[in-house]
Amino acid sequence: MAQGRFSVVQMDDAKLSPELQELTGFVSVLVLTCVTTGAVCYIPRKEMDCTSTAFHIFTSWVKENGWFRILKSDSDPAYMSQLIAVLLKLVGIKDGIQHIQNALGSHSRHVERSISVIRKVIREAEKYSDLKTGRDFEIFIAAAQIEANQLAVCDGSTVFERTRGVKAITDQELLAVRSMPESSYASAVA
Repeated sequence: MAQGRFSVVQMDDAKLSPELQELTGFVSVLVLTCVTTGAVCYIPRKEMDCTSTAFHIFTSWVKENGWFRILKSDSDPAYMSQLIAVLLKLVGIKDGIQHIQNALGSHSRHVERSISVIRKVIREAEKYSDLKTGRDFEIFIAAAQIEANQLAVCDGSTVFERTRGVKAITDQELLAVRSMPESSYASAVA
């Protein structure tokens, strides 16, 4: 992934309706988007304090995509300062991430596009009554992230291809392998 000195990640939350909060136990979906690669991370969360946000960023974004140098958001500056301090303390570092403050209420184009996708997924799930538990909610969110990173093509490639150098295996390809006779599978893998 295009990490290093110029990596910029935008962050925002898609808050859930009170009904959906009651049904799932989650209060929002934290959305992180890399400006350079378009990589998206959707993180359902049960609390919105800076300590849990730092935990989620570390265990979801950093674990999969590496560190970023700039975190851009429209969150309260004091909250973001504390969030970055907690995030860096997790690994024993004092400096290294800069927060760029949007004016409160202003939006970052990349993360807002990702939030609109999550809101659409949530509306569709509610509309068709497919959402019954917190785990159902997590499956819907994971499917949205798979769509954004592994299937959506922009400028001729997916995020997965740009960040990993290979195409992601699709569900259809996995099913095709499982339905192949064993001899065909052995020659396809060789």
